[in-house]
Amino acid sequence: MTSSTTPMPAERIIPDGSPSAAGRARRALIKQMEQLGYMDAVHGLNTRCDIALLVVSELVGNAYRHAGSPREIRLSWQGHMLTIEVDDRSRTTPFVRPQHSRGESGGFGIAMISQLAESWGTTPNCHGSGKTVYAQVSLDPAA
Repeated sequence: MTSSTTPMPAERIIPDGSPSAAGRARRALIKQMEQLGYMDAVHGLNTRCDIALLVVSELVGNAYRHAGSPREIRLSWQGHMLTIEVDDRSRTTPFVRPQHSRGESGGFGIAMISQLAESWGTTPNCHGSGKTVYAQVSLDPAA
């Protein structure tokens, strides 16, 4: 596995308006995880990789569902810690819905992220409108 001190350049994905952004983000993340030695073509994914892919998919999907589309997706690393950031145009802050209010129309995504990620939250985004929703997932094999 690549040393946790080996820098990995951040990946910026600018969606083109089509629903392909989640797939593009997953492919970029798989490439990064392969380069860092977290997965390979022979052994495939591990549980932490699965979690990272699920979290990026959910964050991008939420941007489509609640804000029309993501504005920008960023994947960055500090050691074994992956930070996934998704900018959108909505100022509405996501929250974990109480279990009784989840159902056919949704409400499970942020609750799932809050359980799977080491941390998550929102900040105003750099575009001057909207927000950035982020989640951090550890791929530390010792965790």
